[in-house]
Amino acid sequence: MLCENGHNAQGVFRAEDVDEGHSLALPDLYIIDLNLPGEDGISLAKRLRRARPGAGIVIVSARSDLGDRLTGYKTGADIYLTKPFDAEELLAVINSIALRIKGSEDEVSCKLDTVRLTLHGPEREVSLSQSEVRLLVGLSQARDQVLGHALAASHLRLGDDATSRANLNVRLSQLRKKMSLAGAEEPTIRAVRGHGYKLCLKLHLS
Repeated sequence: MLCENGHNAQGVFRAEDVDEGHSLALPDLYIIDLNLPGEDGISLAKRLRRARPGAGIVIVSARSDLGDRLTGYKTGADIYLTKPFDAEELLAVINSIALRIKGSEDEVSCKLDTVRLTLHGPEREVSLSQSEVRLLVGLSQARDQVLGHALAASHLRLGDDATSRANLNVRLSQLRKKMSLAGAEEPTIRAVRGHGYKLCLKLHLS
């Protein structure tokens, strides 16, 4: 229905599929069901809002109690739609959020262009590799913005052995230098002992 009405829409079945998406292009808006296998929709909406303050988030659910709706809005969702709803209402919601997105200008430390593969900071714009962009997207969307060693390595197409871990540290050092060159305040990416790596700046993804 969305595609028939001029939107470029893609569906996934699990919250984890949002993290492991094969496309570097990020959605302008997420329509999230609460009942998902694994991580639930509330948790997903919270971390997407944290990672992408300017994105649109619509929660859809058969849960109609006031408490459920309030919980949905506390995630930062723009709209909570109760099933069943009319297609025209969803399209009206999307158009309304699109106006908000178009008119908003977030004051952020850096802007990551996932299509042009560039990072625009306070001082200059720097070019990134596809794997560096994947890593920054993964870091920004991870829970508490902490990405595990294995996932960080996978975004850079590395394994999880000792040699790959050493290569990961080298690649992270190179990425930190690029972020500093763009003017990002240090620390940009910090190692979290026993867990992985944490993104330490506000990053706008587009």
